[in-house]
Amino acid sequence: MNYKIVDISATGHINQNLIKTIKRLLSCQVGGKKFYIGKTGRDPRDRFREHLRENPKKWKKMILLYASKSKKHVEDLEYYLVYTTYEKNTNCTGGGGGPLSEKHPTNYVYVLI
Repeated sequence: MNYKIVDISATGHINQNLIKTIKRLLSCQVGGKKFYIGKTGRDPRDRFREHLRENPKKWKKMILLYASKSKKHVEDLEYYLVYTTYEKNTNCTGGGGGPLSEKHPTNYVYVLI
């Protein structure tokens, strides 16, 4: 099976323009497929491997949508994306999932398809 991680991550302070950009990226990458939105403060490869262990046939690609040193920005964006894409995502609650990090230099919001 060919799994991959694609980094198209936006950066910066959360504002309406950034949210529009990220939602456009999400829409282009996902199309009409079901997806999962998550966050992590660890190496994305490690987090993706965890998802693959849990559901080896479900996910084929991890797409990094947003990267920030700010835990708050990442938490807020993940929460917003989960609840504004409620009908299409497979995780219907934001705020769970992978822990964010004070030690790792970057935290990420990602989508699995």
